[in-house]
Amino acid sequence: MESKLQRLLKEINLEEEYYEEFQNGTLDKVSVYENNKLWVFKIILDNILNIKTYISFLTKLKDKFNHIEEVELVITSRSKNYDNLKDYYNYYIQKICEKNTSFCIFKDRVLNLEENTITIDVYNKIEYTSFKKIVTDLKNTLLKTGFDIIHCPLINKAKDWSDIYHYFGKERLIDEFNKTFNKTKMPNMDDDLPF
Repeated sequence: MESKLQRLLKEINLEEEYYEEFQNGTLDKVSVYENNKLWVFKIILDNILNIKTYISFLTKLKDKFNHIEEVELVITSRSKNYDNLKDYYNYYIQKICEKNTSFCIFKDRVLNLEENTITIDVYNKIEYTSFKKIVTDLKNTLLKTGFDIIHCPLINKAKDWSDIYHYFGKERLIDEFNKTFNKTKMPNMDDDLPF
């Protein structure tokens, strides 16, 4: 472990049980943007951190530099092991849910990974529209944590209204339909989707 990174880990009081994941790591640089009141810590590691290690490291980093308006962490991983991808995805969705609970339906979704592309299943137009609002931020967040993600497309799995009705439940479906399509009447469940 490089001495600058080791000093940073000690300075922020990171638990020693996490140090092993930082072996052979380097603190590449700290970028300070005075106008934006932003500090960006860039580190290079052999592997993507375990989600618990990442959360502890980021939390302690922000606590230590709490006088800075915004502190960012950007990790580059030398190896591309995606074993922790689902954990990072759920962590991201949980953070979004704290601001907007409607995104909680996306927790624990099936993620398909192929050649630096993650596909995420959505089950209807409402989900597609909602998730599309956060997909770019999700991709950028995963890039900052060490994943080499190029694309993050959504796959629509809806077949008919009964899939949507079953997934959402009657009251929520009617509310979402009215908000999305500005209609007052729910379509017949035997009809095809109106989009």
